[in-house]
Amino acid sequence: MSNSSRVHCRTIEDVPLPYPASKLIITQHLEASRESPFWAWIIVGAFYDRQDNVLWSAEIFAGRLDIDSDSEDESSDTESVAESYTEEAASPGKH
Repeated sequence: MSNSSRVHCRTIEDVPLPYPASKLIITQHLEASRESPFWAWIIVGAFYDRQDNVLWSAEIFAGRLDIDSDSEDESSDTESVAESYTEEAASPGKH
């Protein structure tokens, strides 16, 4: 995809967060093609404890991708949304 955009990041600390999280960092990146209608957007939210250890994170991916560019069938343009969640147990030495 040819039209690069910069990564946007926001730190949230001044709102109530689920215990034991003390900080939430949300990062997002949108990538879009100038030549076609295809795009991809990823958003990641990571919760941290007071020692800056990652407690858990969630990723959301949305996009309009050209899955089968050789096909003449117009249904080859696919819109997809996928979510995956990962949890990590915080340990004292983990950064």
